[in-house]
Amino acid sequence: MKFKIHIVSSILFTAIASMSLSQILFDKPTPQFALLAHSKIKLELALTIDQELKLAQILAPVTVEFQGRKVFQLGPTADALDRLEAEVEAALIATQRRRLREIWIQKQGSFTLLDSGIAKELAVSKPQSEKIKKIATELSDKMMAPKPMRMDTKVLQEYKDRILKELTPAQNVRFMRMQGAKFLD
Repeated sequence: MKFKIHIVSSILFTAIASMSLSQILFDKPTPQFALLAHSKIKLELALTIDQELKLAQILAPVTVEFQGRKVFQLGPTADALDRLEAEVEAALIATQRRRLREIWIQKQGSFTLLDSGIAKELAVSKPQSEKIKKIATELSDKMMAPKPMRMDTKVLQEYKDRILKELTPAQNVRFMRMQGAKFLD
């Protein structure tokens, strides 16, 4: 059984968020709630103490220690992940949900196009979606090869750029707007 682990310590979490490795390996973007481990994002969202306590309670069943750090360990079922995401969203108010989504799109970049909701909102066609998945699969295959290619931010950015090229100019404009105000971390 495969599990995916989302690192929530500030150093490793930042690597996951900026490099987008976990969703490439598992064919779906890192869940939005994984960003809530980042203290600056919590401040940006202006979470109340009650909200922080509620979120800790919601995420407790999937929070484990890994090499001295807290990580989210999520089972392989999309249903379980969707339920968890819905519980987290319910704990946030509308403006916080919108801002979290904007930051998530900024952090994950064009890999968010693997998310069916984002693809639908941008009216990504089936051929476009297939090309996007092919690019993400190509990267995943290279990472999982017997001699994996070296992953650095430059290589990942090249793949993100290739994905963006699959969008029409109008879709690209809409995608940029979906990112909202730049999050400075």
